[in-house]
Amino acid sequence: MFWVCLRREPLFRIAPGAGLLKVPADFRYTSVSCYMMRDWAEIDLHFLDRLIGPGDVFIDVGANIGIYSLRAAPLVGPAGLVVAVEPGRLSADRLAANVALNPDFTQIRLVRKAVSDREGRATFFHVFVGDDPQTFSLLTDGSHHGTEEVEVTTLDRLMAELAPGRLDCLKIDVEGVEAQVISGAAETIARHRPIILFEVNADLQKHRGDDKSGAFRAIEAFGYDFFIRQADGRLLARESVPEGWGNLVAIHPEGRQPRA
Repeated sequence: MFWVCLRREPLFRIAPGAGLLKVPADFRYTSVSCYMMRDWAEIDLHFLDRLIGPGDVFIDVGANIGIYSLRAAPLVGPAGLVVAVEPGRLSADRLAANVALNPDFTQIRLVRKAVSDREGRATFFHVFVGDDPQTFSLLTDGSHHGTEEVEVTTLDRLMAELAPGRLDCLKIDVEGVEAQVISGAAETIARHRPIILFEVNADLQKHRGDDKSGAFRAIEAFGYDFFIRQADGRLLARESVPEGWGNLVAIHPEGRQPRA
């Protein structure tokens, strides 16, 4: 309330040692949850240090304003790489500004594109939920109140262009387009078997009549097992998609494993 009244954007760290960031002086979900809860805004954000470490490559598909990317940068260190992918002008501009607050984080690469199962251009819908850029998507349930045109690529193409040589952890939060992202990442997933942290937005998909298990089944086909992070850090095995929304952690038995 204090910062909103003063119309001043608070400057803070999402976690000790993480990057500095600013959020708008408003009551949108992203602004409030990040500032009030910090890395506890999402359980997996709090425990990200168990998924990545020095020298790792972390790709943040749907980076929004940079919460995961700025948490990940000091974890992978200067020898690692964080690829922050965000297509929307509003959130990508905010992401770029937040990265600029941390000039030592030269390991962050910004990509202003959407990721899906094809290359080209597409409509990016400004979904109405709280007028929050966090909810913008290549899909709409009919409640959007604006659009913009964005460039679209695939994760396989992005990996070929960046040529990092490895991929240790992939985070996907694209408001219902997760299955398409996986489809366009088949070569990358088969080759590197990264830990995959992905959002399930069952409410949006149910409203649209989409298969809420699409991303789950697509990742399962690569031989992955699924887990939900508990508040104490433990991973609880999951054999189906939960109702509502939240993150799932996918781990390949022969791929990258979380730290204890």
